[in-house]
Amino acid sequence: MNNKGFTLIEILISLIILAVLILAVNKVIYTVKKANTISENNFEASIYAENLLEFLKSTNTELNEGDFSPNELLDKNIKEFLENDSADNQYDNSVIKIQKIYDNIDSESKIFKVEMLIIWEGVNNGEKSYKIATYIYQ
Repeated sequence: MNNKGFTLIEILISLIILAVLILAVNKVIYTVKKANTISENNFEASIYAENLLEFLKSTNTELNEGDFSPNELLDKNIKEFLENDSADNQYDNSVIKIQKIYDNIDSESKIFKVEMLIIWEGVNNGEKSYKIATYIYQ
């Protein structure tokens, strides 16, 4: 007897192989989308942090040691500028840590280390947020 065509077992095996391939491609797409989202958040956070730190460097803002939110250190104009740069005020939980490195009482010169930790909504405890630091001489 000459059988022409496929048997039911051959069809089932090919369907299983096809399902495994689809699942593998789906996993790759998910991983790429997640990496792109993290990359986009890091890019936006870096722009936000650099603008904020440049503002602190360029103005005569009196710096004190401690942990601050961005809203505590900024005036109205720069707040509007930074909020236009960032999507939906997603960095409201961010922290600016200011630490005095050097204080010369005689000449009244001070050097501060300003470290900004950008935290955006949706960051789990396991994921890292963006961190940037600079020194400001006053």
